[in-house]
Amino acid sequence: NIPTKPPIKVDYGLSGANSTLAVEKGLAEANWYQCAVPHETMRKLLNRRDGPAIRDTTLWFALILGSGFATYITTAALYLLFVMAALSANPAVALGAGLLFGLVRGASVLLARHVTSPEALRALHRRLQRLDPTASRLTVLVEVAVGLALLAVAWLPALVMVVLTLLVARLVQALIRRAPAASAN
Repeated sequence: NIPTKPPIKVDYGLSGANSTLAVEKGLAEANWYQCAVPHETMRKLLNRRDGPAIRDTTLWFALILGSGFATYITTAALYLLFVMAALSANPAVALGAGLLFGLVRGASVLLARHVTSPEALRALHRRLQRLDPTASRLTVLVEVAVGLALLAVAWLPALVMVVLTLLVARLVQALIRRAPAASAN
């Protein structure tokens, strides 16, 4: 048995026995603590804004789901999607592309919605095996088309400059060839 002391009752009321002691120690005044941040700045900091919280939460969920998705399904199409989203330089376009990609990939689950027996599963598997070469070719075709479109968009200004330079050089060359013939007459 550990001897215990009876609890000491402390009266923190304004008229209590400890109130004069609190005033003497300077604890009863509200000026013992003042924030170093000016009041106007504190008001601005305390304004509630949902936008940054929604953005940050969405970004974290996208990163969590994206990393899980990337470990589950790693295809060239997924990497192309990441490159396309990054090159778009527009978060809304990137999010839309990711959602569309996820919906298309997730819709594949609907193919098995009527499978209720092992034989139906085997039949679905045989059907998917028959479609595999076509689906693979179609996937590569889409990836190449998107890659070429991205290259065209990324390199379009440089390509235009090269073509214009070649045209101007050809024009100058043609003018130089005509100039001696014109001056000889």
